[in-house]
Amino acid sequence: MLPLRCTIQCTGLEDGTSGNPWLADYDPKSHAGTVIRVLRGHESGGDQDDVSYASYFDDDIAQLYQRTQNAD
Repeated sequence: MLPLRCTIQCTGLEDGTSGNPWLADYDPKSHAGTVIRVLRGHESGGDQDDVSYASYFDDDIAQLYQRTQNAD
C-alpha cells in the first residue's frame, strides 16, 4: 500500500502545477493510466515553495468517484 501522503522536493516547478495527476500503469500508446494522486503544494497545502505533496487515492476516494459516476 502506498503512504497516505507523499512529500517531494520540487525546486524549479512553476506556479500552476498543482492539480496535475500522478498516474500508475500509464500506457504511452493509448495515453491511459490510473490516477493515484493529485499534486498540491505551496499556498494550497505547504509552507515552502519548493516542496509539494500528493495524497494517495484510497478505496474511499474510489467509492466516492463511483457514486458520482452513477448519480442521475
